[in-house]
Amino acid sequence: PFIIAEMSANHNGQLDTALKIIEAAKTAGADAIKMQTYRPDTITLNCDADEFRVHGGLWDGSTLYELYQEAHTPWEWHKPILDRASELGMVAFSTPFDETAVDFLEDLAVPCYKIASFENTDIPLIRKVASTGKPMIMSTGLATVSELAEAVEAGPGRERRIHLVLENDANTARYLQRRDDGAPRWYVAQWSDDFHHALHAALTGEHHGYYADFGGLGPLAQALTSGFVL
Repeated sequence: PFIIAEMSANHNGQLDTALKIIEAAKTAGADAIKMQTYRPDTITLNCDADEFRVHGGLWDGSTLYELYQEAHTPWEWHKPILDRASELGMVAFSTPFDETAVDFLEDLAVPCYKIASFENTDIPLIRKVASTGKPMIMSTGLATVSELAEAVEAGPGRERRIHLVLENDANTARYLQRRDDGAPRWYVAQWSDDFHHALHAALTGEHHGYYADFGGLGPLAQALTSGFVL
């Protein structure tokens, strides 16, 4: 297997923590580290209207701008992160959320890209990433079949091999079944955030809403041993 460790906002605003995450991921056996590349100004509006506020959870009452301001990975950190991953023999890449992020990541010569589920309908962004000629990982969790077809047509197109990776909260094993010849029957692999969610719940005590299935240390132990929480 090829294991990708998602850094996301787990650096908590500290570059030193980000570098330690890479080292820990390497020690744990990960092959790659993935970041997210955006600025608060490129992903939302600096607006305090109710529609732009978070309701519930750790960020309750915060604006989306405040959330992304604190959670984003500063662009000046990207090169040190990429350099550290390279030193450890890891692949490092990112999810861009707008076209300026793609230009920035191209200057850093990232080897591939990931398209987030929320950006599946951002056809200009997908075309921009596709124009680099580099491999693309496209999340499908929020896409309808027609939206996914349009995204594939705009991005990798018909002439490139496509690997479907499942985002499935129920962890339904049958979606990962193989044919007699070993080829995937439906999906190639599954994206799992269960360890991240279990660790978040264990550290913060947030056990409601999205994290309702991850309370206590039992789910964390299960995620560590099997990769999923059932």
